[in-house]
Amino acid sequence: MAKNIARSDKQIPNATPPRRGGRDVFSQVGEAFKLSGLFGEGIPTKHLPKVLWVAGLVLVYIFNGHQSNKQIVKLTKLKVEVEDLKVQYQITQSEYMYASKQSEVARKVAPFQIEESSVAPRKLEKTDN
Repeated sequence: MAKNIARSDKQIPNATPPRRGGRDVFSQVGEAFKLSGLFGEGIPTKHLPKVLWVAGLVLVYIFNGHQSNKQIVKLTKLKVEVEDLKVQYQITQSEYMYASKQSEVARKVAPFQIEESSVAPRKLEKTDN
């Protein structure tokens, strides 16, 4: 069986040679925000689950905000539509009430030579035989 042997830093070959000359965007951002002192040894992975949890909560919070804004816009449109329908209902009801008055009905059926009765109605009673 093979033995595990610890290597010194000199035995580990560099995968990529250090860049000389041009600076990329990430190095400029790192220098601008002084991130090299914070992450000199690399990103600490022990905090990664907490960071991902907070990032997930932030995404849920943003999604919730967008959904609530959509609902508010939809609710506003529906309120306007309900108000329009309410006005239309009241106008239709008013027209119906006006058209069903006895004087209006008599005026509309006059061309058909139908007139109001001047005799009071009689009540009919059933007789048991």
